[in-house]
Amino acid sequence: MKIITKEKAYIQKKDIANLMSTMEAFSLSCPMSVFNQLFGEVFICTQDNMYDFVEITDKASIDFFKKLDYILDYDEVKDLTEEEIIKLGQSINDEINTLIKKFDSMSIQEKNKEFNRMKKQSKIKEYKMYDIRDFLWLKQGHLNFKLPSDIEYSKEYNNSKKKNKGIRKLVRTLFDNNKRNRRKK
Repeated sequence: MKIITKEKAYIQKKDIANLMSTMEAFSLSCPMSVFNQLFGEVFICTQDNMYDFVEITDKASIDFFKKLDYILDYDEVKDLTEEEIIKLGQSINDEINTLIKKFDSMSIQEKNKEFNRMKKQSKIKEYKMYDIRDFLWLKQGHLNFKLPSDIEYSKEYNNSKKKNKGIRKLVRTLFDNNKRNRRKK
């Protein structure tokens, strides 16, 4: 996920780690200033820090990340309802299915010619769908990561209440199932 302000960009480490393979796969060119700023120092992305944000202040780097549409922009989704986020994910899934159907209907020669391009398009959409999933899980309280200190959480976000509701619902469901199973015996 990316968060772009007037003077800064915040990019999650998982997106930066994925940038090298993405640039090659999607034929993107990265300005040297971006490359130096991001990879000039030791860069480590693990399961423990993959959702942490890296602050970027270089104008060329900010402009570069603004153009990367496959990385979910926080400002585009922060005020969406859960239903709207799900619909957004479903629309991207529909686009992937359309690509698959189009590919399936091609002749062998067309498939050989278009395979790499269509695979790239599908990967871009798939990557964005994972970001949408992560944002939905953040909003629902199933995924916990902190936004940069100068960024406001979305209106609906309330991590502790969402988690408690989910836990209560899970416990209630398990308890009700146990009651039903005991009655059957």
